[in-house]
Amino acid sequence: MTLRVRREVWNLRARRCVLPILVAMAAAQDRFGVRIVEYSVQHNHIHMIVECGDAASLGRAMKGLAVRIAHALNAVMGRRRGEVLDDRYHADVLRSPRRLRYTLAYVLGNALRHRVWRGPLPRGYVDPCSSACAFGGWCRPVHTDANAPPVISRPARSWLLGGGWRRGGGALDPAHVPGPDAA
Repeated sequence: MTLRVRREVWNLRARRCVLPILVAMAAAQDRFGVRIVEYSVQHNHIHMIVECGDAASLGRAMKGLAVRIAHALNAVMGRRRGEVLDDRYHADVLRSPRRLRYTLAYVLGNALRHRVWRGPLPRGYVDPCSSACAFGGWCRPVHTDANAPPVISRPARSWLLGGGWRRGGGALDPAHVPGPDAA
């Protein structure tokens, strides 16, 4: 799942933006049977791996989440009014362990892909604007900033997302930089 914002919207990774986004995501959790299991907030888009029962439930939940995010970001940007999201969400149904493993690596490693940090990172450092520090599928211990925003993801209920993805190649390396074809 990907939500992209309009050009005039501020950097989503800024603390003043990421915290209201996470509050909006937490408020939208478990609405219409949709659970946000993993996520990554980038400067102009948000990646999410969600569980849902059907496309209609997903559509209703994403519409509600989009409204919550728009209200939160408009308030942060000085009571701005108008659209925040660039377009509808983009969704992909993941049915195989290998495909889900690649997508997990892509979403949780997206900040490395976009090179959001300058200079070298400590071994095992993960993106503080994602659910990576709470993800249980790393091949080695990880750490993030002590001032990182809280993680709002929920545990997976499905076999595939709950651990079946490991059959697609095993635990993930936190230092892996995903390529464009990973998701």
